Amino acid sequence: MPIATTRMHIKTSRSESQNPQPNSTWVRCTEAGNRQMQLGDLKAAQSFYRKALALAEKLIQPTMLQCQQPTSLIHLYLLSCNNLADSCQVLREPEEAEVSLLKAHSRMIVLMNNEGLSSPTRQAAYHGLRRAFNRLASFYSQTQKLEALTKVMVRTKIQSQRFVDNLML
Repeated sequence: MPIATTRMHIKTSRSESQNPQPNSTWVRCTEAGNRQMQLGDLKAAQSFYRKALALAEKLIQPTMLQCQQPTSLIHLYLLSCNNLADSCQVLREPEEAEVSLLKAHSRMIVLMNNEGLSSPTRQAAYHGLRRAFNRLASFYSQTQKLEALTKVMVRTKIQSQRFVDNLML
């Protein structure tokens, strides 16, 4: 099961390399997790992915999303949730994988509906919701949890439609 890469479009400046920001720490944790996965040390990989997710959760707080690149930060968060879910699946921990994927899906809905965020940030969350839904739907199909798939499909459709309707106002 391939683990997502850390290639992303986050602008870094010279001052960031001298004074590492959470983004660079996130990249180091994610790359370390990827290396451990390739080496077969799944528990170590999972530990690094949990650290990366904790950093990503801080990065997608509304105050951070307002002052940084929301699309990139949302991407980091989704990658973190997916990497953790993938490591859980490899370790035969489907419940943990599901929790991680549901967390990504729910967070995108919360961000998308947060009227205190800018329109581009909310739209980035809307697109993130689509990616989170696709990953969750794939998981539910693989694990044959069709009832859960139906529930998440209905929730996604309702939330997406509500968001689009509010844009039209």
